[in-house]
Amino acid sequence: LTAMLALAVIARRAVAVAVAGGVEAGELGPALCRAAGVPVVADLSGIYAWARPGDRMLVDGDAGLVRINPPPTAVARFRARR
Repeated sequence: LTAMLALAVIARRAVAVAVAGGVEAGELGPALCRAAGVPVVADLSGIYAWARPGDRMLVDGDAGLVRINPPPTAVARFRARR
């Protein structure tokens, strides 16, 4: 997650970021997202095999989980925790 991409994510007011590759400790991009309150879940190898264009994703930065096309009950539980 580059710093430029992180700034674009923040500017677009994204609520979370899912990154296929890994991130290193101290990288600027994830640090910028954390400072802006945007959770980042990284090292999602295989995400392109699971997700397709138009799929909905629930990104839980606290738990480090991503769910593809979660059922409405899972989304409701996630929102209730917020």
